[in-house]
Amino acid sequence: MARVTPLTDTEIKQAKRKEKSYLLSDGGGLQLRVNVTGSKSWLFRYLKPFTKKYQTISLGQYPSVTLAQARKKREAAKELLAQDIDPKESRDDIIKARTDDLKNTFGELAKKWLVLKKQQVKPETA
Repeated sequence: MARVTPLTDTEIKQAKRKEKSYLLSDGGGLQLRVNVTGSKSWLFRYLKPFTKKYQTISLGQYPSVTLAQARKKREAAKELLAQDIDPKESRDDIIKARTDDLKNTFGELAKKWLVLKKQQVKPETA
């Protein structure tokens, strides 16, 4: 496998848009995609634990996610892969749990209860 030199912040800042999107590689599966529009986003390419097929996960947009932060996210994803956990599925599970927590507030449960109660009692009582 070819050895990749790590990216520097200067190289990232100087990366200009072209007619086609292109990738700059940092090594270890971390890549920076420079889009036609000029936007830059971090990607992590890895082998799925059981299917051994390549998968790509987005780590965020540059400059809101810096090079150092992207490298930390890559290492966190590699730790999950070492435990045979798919980082994309793990992230999706976390997001789903957070949205479920927001749906289970007291106000939301009270609204659902009121809808059920209206079916069982007279309109004046409800």
